[in-house]
Parts: sequence; structure tokens; C-alpha cells
Amino acid sequence: MKKINWLLVFLNTLCTGATAVFFLFTIFQLTIAKETPFNFKESYNQLRITNIYTINQSETVELKEKIHTLVSDQDVVIIMTNIDLVGLALYDPQGYFKQYPLKTGNYLDFYDPLGENEEIHQILVKENSFLYNSMENNTIMLHGKEYKVVGVYSEDHPLATENTQYIYNFFSTIDLRGEYVIYTENEKLIDEIIILFDNSEYKIKIFELKKENLFITFLNQVITIPLYLTSFIGIIFIYFNYYLYFNVFLSKFSKISSIHLRFGATKFKLLLEYSKEILMSLTIGSGLGSIFYWLFIPLRNEQPPFKIYLLLLVVSISLSYLLFAVVYWFKKFNDTKWRVDYER
Repeated sequence: MKKINWLLVFLNTLCTGATAVFFLFTIFQLTIAKETPFNFKESYNQLRITNIYTINQSETVELKEKIHTLVSDQDVVIIMTNIDLVGLALYDPQGYFKQYPLKTGNYLDFYDPLGENEEIHQILVKENSFLYNSMENNTIMLHGKEYKVVGVYSEDHPLATENTQYIYNFFSTIDLRGEYVIYTENEKLIDEIIILFDNSEYKIKIFELKKENLFITFLNQVITIPLYLTSFIGIIFIYFNYYLYFNVFLSKFSKISSIHLRFGATKFKLLLEYSKEILMSLTIGSGLGSIFYWLFIPLRNEQPPFKIYLLLLVVSISLSYLLFAVVYWFKKFNDTKWRVDYER
């Protein structure tokens, strides 16, 4: 059995951990980037409505009435989430999301969204959420009002988000600040909604979130997320040290390699022999790196399947060995006593 090189084990452990963070997070982010919000296709716009001042409730009511007048009889879906609330506001008179089944109950009604009838006080509750477990007789108290729970949706529903527990009528909201997703093929309608907000006394700022390509998304993630940037720099740093280490490692065999090459050995055969010196250490290091990364996974919300760890193990060993092979192949084993013609 070949002697284990513990320095190589240590380097490959660090490299595997950094590679896991970087590449698995890359896959996760690019998957999100390719997905459209709430299963919409392409005809959607994203807006951010903000306000740092105290909001006059009468202004909010007036603005909601204008929005309702504008969007009534239009093929449009409005979704709004507010960081201060755990609910998702929805206006969907055409029943776009009615096609997705609920766990129990019925979809919301939008017949008279500005009226004081029972439709505006209906909500859908996420299954197994805090609100779901606290409702009594299919009713829940929210913001001093009693809401009737008409349906329950699962975490797999397109409208389910990590930060929301219920879905309510958009026109029952008391605060129009938030992140908007507006689905319509009528671009003129979007412009008119933006003009309404701009001309209101709601004192808002509107930002249109442009859809970026995957490469731009990738660069933004690398630059703006500290853990992501650290792992990226770590990979470069570790592989550079790998390069230096492999050069030093192979220099120890310079004389013996020159002799073998002089008397008929090929570089490929020598590569196979030297590979036996490092493969066990690379495998142990990659295994430890995968295990250490797995130990930190429970702190996250998602657990990659076991096959991902096997793939990570293979990729880590392959990348490290590939670098070793490249360094070896371009290494010149010249010795002052033994001159070798490498052009054979």
C-alpha cells in the first residue's frame, strides 16, 4: 500500500469543500434564474413599490379604486408580496391559478374585489403553516378582521413561497408597498399602472426588474454573495497551490525519471506509476471534503441527493488528478548527468 501524503489530503479536502459550495450553489442559482415566477411564461413584469414616509390610508384606498377601474375586464393577474406581511396578495379574476388543484376547499372569488361582501374576506392558507394550525372553525383573525378560510394549498402550489403563509385578495390590502409580479400581454396596461403610481400621492418609487441572462446572473452572484466569492477565490488559491506542490513533488523524481526515459520508458507509463503515489491521497481528501460539506448541509433548507455527493467526489478527484497529469506532462525531467531526448 502506498504511503498516504497528508499534505495532499489536506489540500484536496479544502478544495472539495470549496468546490462543493461553489458549484452546487451555482447550479441552485442558475436553476432559479431559468425559472419564471409563479409558473408564468413570458408575459409578465416585475415592479418594486417603496415608500419611506407615513402612508395616508385614504390615498391607498383611492389608488386601489383607480387600479381596479383600470384592470377590471382585463386579462391580468396581479401578485404582491410585502416584506412586513406573511401573506401573498392576489388579483386573478380570470382564474389563471384556478387550474392548479388545492389540497382542500375552493379558489378565491373576485366578483366584487372592492366591495364589503364576504369575497374580500376570503383567504387560502398554506398547509402545515402556523396560520393553518391556529385556525378555528375555518376562520382566522388578521389585522383585526375575521377572514374565512375557503381553501388550503400545499407547498408545491405555484403561489406557495417560502416567506408567505396565506393568500388574500389584493384589493383588501392596507399597504401597497411590496414586490409586484403583473402577468398580462397588454404592455399598455403595465404602462398605465406605472403612471397611476407615479401620479399618486402615495410617494412611491418604482423599479422595473430587468431579466438578466444567465452569465450576468452568475457574475452578480459571485460578486455580491460573500460565501460565493470566498469559495471562488478559495478554489483558485488552492489549485494554484496544487500546481506549486505538484511541481515540487515531481521534482523529487527528476533524476529517476530521466534514467527511466533514457532506457526506454515512456512518459505515459511513468504517469501511471506516479499516479499510484497520489490517487489514494486524492480519494481520501475528496471523501473528507464531501463529508465535511455534508455536515454543514442541515443548516440549509435543502439537502442535495446522495448521488450529488458521489458526483462531487468523482469531480474533485478528476480535477485534481487532471491538474497533476498536466503538470507532469509538461514537466522537463532534465538532469545534469542524464540528458534525455524527449522528441522521440
